[in-house]
Amino acid sequence: MREKIILLLSMLILTVSYSLVFNYTTINGTTLPGGYLDYNISLTNNDTSTVDVYLFYSGSGLSTFTPNPPYRVNPGDTKYVGFKVKTPDQLSPGSLKIPLVVSYGNSSETYYLSARIITRTQEVVIKDLIYNPKVSPGTNMTVEVIVSNLYYPKTNDIVLDIRDEQQNVVSTAKKTVTIPTGDKKFTLSVYVPRHVLAGTYFLTATVPTYATSQQDYPVQILPVERVNLTETKQTHWNKLISKVAVTNDGNTLITNYEVSLPITLFNRLFLTSYSPGGVVEGGYVKWQVQSIMPGQTIEFYYTINYTWFYVVIVLLFLFMTYFWFRHIILKVEKEIFDYRIEDNKVTAKMLVRIKNMGNKKLSNIEVLDPLPAFATDVSSFGTVSGKVVSKGKDKFVKWVIDDLSPGEELVLTYRFKTTIGLKGKYHIPPAVVEFVLDRKEYRRRSNAVNILVN
Repeated sequence: MREKIILLLSMLILTVSYSLVFNYTTINGTTLPGGYLDYNISLTNNDTSTVDVYLFYSGSGLSTFTPNPPYRVNPGDTKYVGFKVKTPDQLSPGSLKIPLVVSYGNSSETYYLSARIITRTQEVVIKDLIYNPKVSPGTNMTVEVIVSNLYYPKTNDIVLDIRDEQQNVVSTAKKTVTIPTGDKKFTLSVYVPRHVLAGTYFLTATVPTYATSQQDYPVQILPVERVNLTETKQTHWNKLISKVAVTNDGNTLITNYEVSLPITLFNRLFLTSYSPGGVVEGGYVKWQVQSIMPGQTIEFYYTINYTWFYVVIVLLFLFMTYFWFRHIILKVEKEIFDYRIEDNKVTAKMLVRIKNMGNKKLSNIEVLDPLPAFATDVSSFGTVSGKVVSKGKDKFVKWVIDDLSPGEELVLTYRFKTTIGLKGKYHIPPAVVEFVLDRKEYRRRSNAVNILVN
């Protein structure tokens, strides 16, 4: 009988022990030392009577909590309890099991809540970089950075660097983002400099204060050969400077490059200087460049000086002018210096001026000035007498002068009238002068004149 009573009591205790169902959900099971862990628990009463549940920690080193126990759970109901656990500031990183004692009635059970303590550098992890491993200089490189955040969301920079083999940064990009809890992919664009040398470089991603990528990601910057030539000319009144700027606009070393500037045969006569190392070949001034670094610009020039050319031109002009005036010998000018119009009838006074421009006497001078067909009543010959003569159908005023000394000038004049009315523009041919100099006969002409009758 006693054994039966003990058996019945044992069965009752077991029934009570398993009449309460305990579950928990981790809201935040990862934290820094001194941070908080966050959990939700559920208590389900499968018994037929109400139970009071007490929760407490059985271990040490963690703060206790007092969320107003007991928690009364009616039959068939579920009670939800949320709570936070503050961790000590000096807690070592690693996995952790928090012992939670659930006590109700004469029963108690211990459950272990999973937790993880991390350091600041473990809080954010750069998991991977996704990118094209080959890129051309002078372009933007797109990189996807996969970041894992084990703690609360945060706003921070992501920095992406391109480094050479000596870890020197050749280009960098930065983007401010909000990093949520969990994994997140961020897209950054970093510029590949135009003149960075071709070769292997490395990508490094950083979340300042938190994380740096655990490996260097290689990227191949492709070689580009490109040379730009820019020619300019500077012109002065007596000088021409021709220049050429040679720029290595690629990312490879240029060696043994020939530069040439065109030059005309005429300019070669006045070439005065050029950049060291130049040679004149054919229609070019040439230079041989041993090497040009990426991004480097080298300038070459040559100078043409026209000063002596202008001096020669001026001297030649002066000489030709002197020779011309010496060659003129006799200067002849013709003009109408006085005329009147009445009823479209013209009365005009003509003038022929001759002057000995040489240094020798002229002799046997004969001046013939053609008369227009409408001219009549020729008179007033001035100080040098002349007369009207005919040659075929043409009439002339003729003067005969014995000689004309060097520098001497004569003014020959006459007047004519018209008996018929005129209208329009009339052309009067030049006067002709024949003379003898050193037993040689010469002929000179004056200018022609016009009469305008409106």
